[in-house]
Amino acid sequence: MKKLLYVGILKHLFNLDCLRWGYERPEERWLPVHTVETILLSVISMLADPNFESPANVDAAKMQRENYAEFKKRVAACVRKSQEE
Repeated sequence: MKKLLYVGILKHLFNLDCLRWGYERPEERWLPVHTVETILLSVISMLADPNFESPANVDAAKMQRENYAEFKKRVAACVRKSQEE
């Protein structure tokens, strides 16, 4: 049975490259050679260089493109919520 790796820091993340549930199916991209380091590098890369061509979270991408001020507020609220936990 394949197990999902849960990255808790992404739990409340509102980002155009993150699905609402915060995970992918293991068969999509998971390889047994991934380490904590490679996963964190992937997260940093995702945040630094969002994929506007094919966003996973279409609502976040649309908000970022059409109403950037509201997008920033939503992201800030997600950060506050994650800090409370």
